[in-house]
Amino acid sequence: MRTDLNVVRWSDFASREEARAWWLDFRRDCIGGSEISCIQGSNPWKSSFGLYLNKKRLDEDREPTLQMELGLITEEGLAKYFAKLNNVEVITDVLCCSRESGGIKLLCTPDALTTNFGLEIKHVSFGFDESWTEKSCPEHYYLQCQWYMHVSGYKAWTLFAASSSETRQYDFVYDEALCNELEAQAREWWQKYITGDEMPEASAQDNDRMAKVYQQETDEVKLADDYVAEQITRLIEVKAQVKALSEIQDTLEASLKQRIADGAGLTDGKHTVTWKQATCTRVVNWQNVALELGATEEVIEHNASIKPGSRRLLIKKEKW
Repeated sequence: MRTDLNVVRWSDFASREEARAWWLDFRRDCIGGSEISCIQGSNPWKSSFGLYLNKKRLDEDREPTLQMELGLITEEGLAKYFAKLNNVEVITDVLCCSRESGGIKLLCTPDALTTNFGLEIKHVSFGFDESWTEKSCPEHYYLQCQWYMHVSGYKAWTLFAASSSETRQYDFVYDEALCNELEAQAREWWQKYITGDEMPEASAQDNDRMAKVYQQETDEVKLADDYVAEQITRLIEVKAQVKALSEIQDTLEASLKQRIADGAGLTDGKHTVTWKQATCTRVVNWQNVALELGATEEVIEHNASIKPGSRRLLIKKEKW
């Protein structure tokens, strides 16, 4: 590893929970391996705008999904399995390493290290899709490995991915020209959006989080500039297209349901369409239960809370 690295180890903390809490806060001031693809626009889970919110501390880290939890649990075991397959010794005590360059902090969070190369482990819970081939992995994982080499000084990095039925290994060498370009883009992004006063454009990935980030505080209706006016027009056109396609979809589905009738489905030999009864769910009216057990309306009202209304994006034609 490079001599100018700040290395933090899991053993520096009293527990893994304490270490992870520290790391979640520390990484907000850095550009990490999974984040360089956000700036590039190739991260399937987080956009440039989402990254901006994280660095500005305007959102909370999402709760780990089952896939993320399984990945954390199986990382150490997969690292040991990799070591056995390749007859190498792996070190898993390094939590992260970082260094400063041109006014920004570059972060590497290796899953494991060996004497000659670093190791990134992916638990592919749902199996390998078409983005995984024998020779290539999804772009954001490749960029992550390159970034880790750029930060740490290692000249080689291996991605070891495992599903429930197979493992795949991808060996990468350091691409200095690519990484210098990635760092230049990261520095420009940081100076523009984090130390500067600009904001990245939101994308489709950000639609659901908008109501959490922006709370309505006034009834002001702002005047749109030419760019926003064009977006409004385009949205109206797209919604009309979606409505037309939705009506076609509903008609086709109604036609197929009519022909399935009281059966379970239809097949043309290539595709099977099913229309089956879902398992019934049990619903309990807890307010009635409370009343039958003697609770008064006052008690129920005392324990009631107001759920904030959702913010809906609507378009109406103004009368001039």
